[in-house]
Amino acid sequence: MNFTGNPEADKLLNDIETTPHAFVLACVMDRQIKAEKAWLIPYFIAKKLGSLEFRFLAGFSVEKINNLMTIPQPLHRFPEEMAKKF
Repeated sequence: MNFTGNPEADKLLNDIETTPHAFVLACVMDRQIKAEKAWLIPYFIAKKLGSLEFRFLAGFSVEKINNLMTIPQPLHRFPEEMAKKF
């Protein structure tokens, strides 16, 4: 499915076998911003980190996720709150 208009991001979101959590995280991020922008957040996080492997992400603190959500620019209208949800 085409969620974002970005082929690489959509490929990540559609890869339910390898990264089902990308789809779930995108659903969670879809709050009070344009859907296309919200659905890009897992892709942008994966690009920053070089991975979106669940075990890798599980070790991150809320502070680290908050930094990923805000630097260099906020990925969401409410980056601190969404970092907690992420």
